[in-house]
Amino acid sequence: MSSDFILFRDYDHSPMYTYKTLNAIAPEGTDALDEAGFKVDENNFDALVLRSHKLSADEFSDNLKCIGRAGAGYNNIPVDEATEKGIVVFNTPGANANAVKELVVCGLLLASRGIVQGSVFSSSLESPDDNALNQSVEQAKKTFKGNEVQGKTLGIIGLGVIILLTSFKGITHEHDLGDAFKEALPFTALLVVFFGVVSVIADQELFTPIISYVLAQETSSQAPIFFVANGVLSAISDNVFVATIYINEIKDALDMNIISRAQFDKLAIAINTGTNIPSIATPNGQAAFLFLLTSSLAPLINLSYMRMVIMALPYTIVLSIVGFLAVITFL
Repeated sequence: MSSDFILFRDYDHSPMYTYKTLNAIAPEGTDALDEAGFKVDENNFDALVLRSHKLSADEFSDNLKCIGRAGAGYNNIPVDEATEKGIVVFNTPGANANAVKELVVCGLLLASRGIVQGSVFSSSLESPDDNALNQSVEQAKKTFKGNEVQGKTLGIIGLGVIILLTSFKGITHEHDLGDAFKEALPFTALLVVFFGVVSVIADQELFTPIISYVLAQETSSQAPIFFVANGVLSAISDNVFVATIYINEIKDALDMNIISRAQFDKLAIAINTGTNIPSIATPNGQAAFLFLLTSSLAPLINLSYMRMVIMALPYTIVLSIVGFLAVITFL
């Protein structure tokens, strides 16, 4: 009797909760809820489970107790309204980390090995003759060999500065940080313009006459000239872009035995020094300054292009002179 009583008591008093999903949730997730005793209810639900669905307070049920975001962040959930009603909001940070990692690895391999291009080429092959088909494949397959990932350096571009500047403006809640990326739009547009300019310069080989002129000078004069030329050009465009073009040009000169490896090393130092020190004179040369200038923080601190140039000018003059003398003395 006591055993039957216990079973009846547990069944009679066990809480029954219901949930509703607003996005497609993996079966592993819904199965776990079902096994825990949760039931699906489309109308009078205790919990909401969602991913990217833009939730509004009108979708809350009278019994809603919690909202679970299958992902990171709360930008698609009205947290303030939920808090006022006593509804708990939580997310699952790191739940999709493995999926993102695998997508990154997949992207690396796709970008480096020409897999997509090879697939498109294979789909375009049409020939009833097997020998002709094999010949076409043999002739074209080297085009898609790509490069090995092993041994390469992986660059990681972060958005920490954007988040930092947003916090300076008083935006500290996670669900409001989407505004930070709006701040980056003018800056990103200028970067696109810079990339376009540099691609035209590289494609038209506009720097080739300068490179040829410098390499025709005495060996001892090449490094100082590169320092000055890169300093001027980096103040107009972005220093990283200018340095990339010049380094590639002198690398070609090294491959053609126009300069020695020792001279290449000296010129590389002069180029990097010239593109980093004098370029501080203008926001064009420094991406961090350019971001500040294009953000909504600039009018709040009365920051203009000329004011930034004037503020950086003493630093630019002193370090440019010191850098130039160092290049002459040590290179």
